[in-house]
Amino acid sequence: MPKFSEVFSTTWKALLALFLISVGLSVAYFIIGVIDSGSHTGSSDSELTPSYTKSADERHTKVPQSRWNMVIAAAIKQHCPVEGMSK
Repeated sequence: MPKFSEVFSTTWKALLALFLISVGLSVAYFIIGVIDSGSHTGSSDSELTPSYTKSADERHTKVPQSRWNMVIAAAIKQHCPVEGMSK
């Protein structure tokens, strides 16, 4: 039968290994979070640029009205937004 000190030593080694793994994963998660947050431009979806807004406003004028109506009907049916749908 193993001695208590051997079992206790093995237990502490296992706990130390789990702790070090969790610290390593936390550091990796933090680094990935910092890298990911740096890749965003900083503007939210609600802050649309004037050129995008103008493009969306003029989108329906670039195709025939019958084609535009078919595109919008299909988008509504499939629950997919299309640039310029609000007009």
